[in-house]
Amino acid sequence: MNGTQALQLFLLGLVFGSTVGLLAVSFSLILSVTSRFHVAYMSSYVIGAYGAIYAYNDFVWGVWPSAVFGIFCATLLGVLIELLVYRPISIHTLNRGANPLIPTFIASLGISTLATNALSIHFNTAPLSFNLMSIEAFKIGSANIPKFDITEFLVSWVLILAIWAFLKFTQRGHWVVATRSNPELSATVGIKVSRIFLLVFAIGSAVAGILGIMQATSTSASPGMGFDQVFYGFLVAFLAGMSASPIKMAVYGVIIGLISYMCQLWVNPEWSNVVVFGILLVYVVYMSLKLRFPNLRLSPAALVGRA
Repeated sequence: MNGTQALQLFLLGLVFGSTVGLLAVSFSLILSVTSRFHVAYMSSYVIGAYGAIYAYNDFVWGVWPSAVFGIFCATLLGVLIELLVYRPISIHTLNRGANPLIPTFIASLGISTLATNALSIHFNTAPLSFNLMSIEAFKIGSANIPKFDITEFLVSWVLILAIWAFLKFTQRGHWVVATRSNPELSATVGIKVSRIFLLVFAIGSAVAGILGIMQATSTSASPGMGFDQVFYGFLVAFLAGMSASPIKMAVYGVIIGLISYMCQLWVNPEWSNVVVFGILLVYVVYMSLKLRFPNLRLSPAALVGRA
């Protein structure tokens, strides 16, 4: 085993896991508060990147104003989706005595497809980059890691801690937590639940835009990007618990990121996802058995052996 390679993969896994953790925090904030399975989160993700690229190339703005414009576009899209699509569908479905989860999910898939195709028509499908800042390598020990990856790691944790502090120490954050716990009771005590929904969509969509811009800088932007990231984010949110603390969720993201990269020391990189999902499958089976048989004492090693 090469020590330099191990350190390199560890650092890359740390960065990837931190961004996945941030995505899980923002995605689960929307899902746990509003009960909207917001697959169109990936549309805000990609619109953030393409909004910045469009402002930079067509408006000839500077890099940072273009990035702010991209985040604004992502935030606006998320809020409009809730206001003009999800909310009318939800009200109509509830008036019929049905659950709005499936109708809003179908609408979300439609929005994602529409956004992807519209971007493909306007920008073509060729990958585009957005040079927010230098990606030259920075030496840490014997490993080299792009400077932007370090920035990406720091930005992810600053935003994770900011969301955690917002939920824990601010009045509106307490309203968000209360709405997530019991929206009906929250409404009876005077909390404007509809406004809280818009607030969490704004926060989650702004984070999606930031993540999209960071991906466009570190690799490139394409109309279909965002699906893998959102899937990983949902997976982390599911494992940690949709109502888990942002810090706990971020730690789960880092663990997933490290597993995804460190397993490349022993297997081909193309198989890393198989390893990750194989481990997660074993974990889910193990937890299911614990719930089904509370008195069962079965070690993870034994479970792997039986599987």
